Amino acid sequence: MITIYRESEYFSPEVLVNIGDYSFSKYITLNVKLDIEKNFDFAIIKFSEKILDEIIVNKDDKVIIQLGYNNELEKVFTGYVTDVKDFEIVAKNKFLNLINANINKSFTNTTFDEVLRFILNQASIQNMSIKNEDTIIKNLISIKNKNGLDAIKYLEQKFNIKDSLYFFKNDKFFYNDKEIQQENYELIYGSNILNLQNLCPKVWEVETISMPKINLLDDIYIEHYKLTGTFKVEKINFIVNDYGFIRTKITIKE
Repeated sequence: MITIYRESEYFSPEVLVNIGDYSFSKYITLNVKLDIEKNFDFAIIKFSEKILDEIIVNKDDKVIIQLGYNNELEKVFTGYVTDVKDFEIVAKNKFLNLINANINKSFTNTTFDEVLRFILNQASIQNMSIKNEDTIIKNLISIKNKNGLDAIKYLEQKFNIKDSLYFFKNDKFFYNDKEIQQENYELIYGSNILNLQNLCPKVWEVETISMPKINLLDDIYIEHYKLTGTFKVEKINFIVNDYGFIRTKITIKE
């Protein structure tokens, strides 16, 4: 299925932000950043003074951000409040669970998958998809007082695993895997590309309308006089600006 997001067809984009017991669909600006090369995805939510006077937000409150059209919403971010400022809330994703977990255990006659699953379970992460072809058995793996993220990096060193990719899609942890792409996206100059800029050699950022179903590592087709071809999504930036317009910025590499 090829999906071409045209602003004339996908009008009235919607946003819903849940923070603790509160829900918001207006009086906010939003900046959600997802990056395959970063350990943390994060969201910055800014409020108008009118709302700020009426709510109480605490650190560790759960944050769920959804975008969509015609009352069909997709989760684009799940995380927890990490910082509360005068008019702004910062939230980070479930990598916080890994940072806060303490791993102190020795494993004998074990595989990479077995230890990785243990680390994730210790961090209260049960929803996972692990793709690893390494079936080597190690006589001893000893992890001493490391947080979950450092434990994964240490484990990769012990199994000589390089160039791995791991990230969260909402609450689900993916290791060298991704969700099956359900739709093929086409971004076309004059139709749904609002802007295309070259950030640095061979790295481009394309700005389009709200695309809530797109995921990291999805393939997208771009047709523009500056750039044409199929590329893999490296970064996604969902934005709700001061005027309430919802935009998606996608970073790709040639």
